[in-house]
Amino acid sequence: MIKLDLSNFNTEKVENMQGMFSKCYSLKLLDVSNFNTEKVTNMIEMFFECKSLQSLDLKSFNIKNVNQMLGIFADCENLIKIDLSNFDTKHLNKINWLFSGCDKLKKYNVTTKDERILKTFN
Repeated sequence: MIKLDLSNFNTEKVENMQGMFSKCYSLKLLDVSNFNTEKVTNMIEMFFECKSLQSLDLKSFNIKNVNQMLGIFADCENLIKIDLSNFDTKHLNKINWLFSGCDKLKKYNVTTKDERILKTFN
């Protein structure tokens, strides 16, 4: 699967998104801009090993209740751009290995206000 249309996907009651797209190796295009993440508490490895993804726009994500994001983008080896500009991360407890194995992603292509996120680059 190269493209996944989730425009009608209702996530308003979802609390756990752990591994939701994990190991979607061929997925190149993913639009999650309509996701309601207000109740989500766990995003561990949500995009783990999405090896073909090149960019992600997550600025619409409300992560105020998320406390775990271990390896959320780990091994997304072709990821080159990501927008986390609206992430309110001050309450996150576990953010290790966010970008582990994202060798093409450079710090300057990560839009964020939280320096802790930038420190997770390997």
